[in-house]
This record gives sequence, structure tokens and C-alpha cells, in this order.
Amino acid sequence: MSLLGIPALASAAPLSASTRTFVVASNANDTAVARARARWGDRRLDEVPFLGAHNAFTNYEDSRWSSAAQSESVRHQLDNGVRALSLDTHWYERSTWLCVVSFGSDCHPSDVHLCPGECKTFAGVTYTLPRQSLRSSMQTVVDFLAANPQEVVTVFLEDYVSAQQLGNRSAGYAASTSCSSGPTHGTYAGRGGRG
Repeated sequence: MSLLGIPALASAAPLSASTRTFVVASNANDTAVARARARWGDRRLDEVPFLGAHNAFTNYEDSRWSSAAQSESVRHQLDNGVRALSLDTHWYERSTWLCVVSFGSDCHPSDVHLCPGECKTFAGVTYTLPRQSLRSSMQTVVDFLAANPQEVVTVFLEDYVSAQQLGNRSAGYAASTSCSSGPTHGTYAGRGGRG
């Protein structure tokens, strides 16, 4: 199974009612698997230290935030070693009013978007223009993993959407596994598909 037509591996172990965690790895070739195993050995995911970014989507490169938690785009964060991304998901219902008051710059479809608060209140503060969708951020992760098959990225969703709204937006990533008793880090990097 995959999201956006790109095969991926994931693990979801809910931390609480409002947090979902996805471990994403790409289909890797034998060389990438060997490099990952040489680097991480037999350590499980919960035994591997990695750099994370809180509100990774609030940055000055991907959108126009008035106050950003990060200075680099999600892709640049990944390129520079970040392997855990915190993303806040909210459901945005298309609003004719916002479309009109924004002179057409906020006429986005209903979807799961990334916002540190409500996705309707203040452009630039609680959401940005252009809006950032969960789908586009996950595509960035998938593209990074396609270029770096020995890597594993963990995505923490602080979600304010129902499982039904999240629906297919995480298809191909959601599988259930415990990090403390699950596969090793090298195995995550080496699996070609869901775990």
C-alpha cells in the first residue's frame, strides 16, 4: 500500500488520543539496507537517537509565517539531519468568506492542513498562505526517502482531526507496531512495503 503512489513503510503507535506517530521508510535496495544496518546495527527504533523538529511546518521557506518555529523548509530540515517531524493537523472546511476577504488568495479546498492552531483565524499567525496540506508535507518526506533509502523518518501528528478525516491522507503509512518490541532501525530502512 502507498500514499500518493509511492511505496512506503510505516508504524503507528498512538501515544494519546490526539497524537499519532508514523515511522516512514522507503523501498530500499540491498546496498541501502547494508549501509543502514552497518550504521545502526541491531538497535530498535526506540534505541536510536535522532534529531527532531517541533512544528517543522512553521518555517519561512515553505510558507509565509509571521512567527516560525523553524528557519528552514521541511526538505532542508531533512537534508540537514532532522529525522523526526512534528506536524499539527487540522481540518479546514472551504470558506467562501475567507476566499472573498483574502481577495482570492485563500480559496483552498476542504482538506487536512497544517496549522499550530485553528486554520481559520489569522493568516500568517494560525495558518499561512499558501496553506500547507498534510499531503504535500508527506510527499516531501516520501521524496526525501526516495533519494535517501537508508534513512528512516518519524512523523508525529498532533492531530485535531477525526480518523475519518485523516482517512486516506495517511494510507500506506499506517501500520501498527511497537517501537520497543518491533523491528530494528536497519530493518525499517530495508523493508519494501508495510511492516
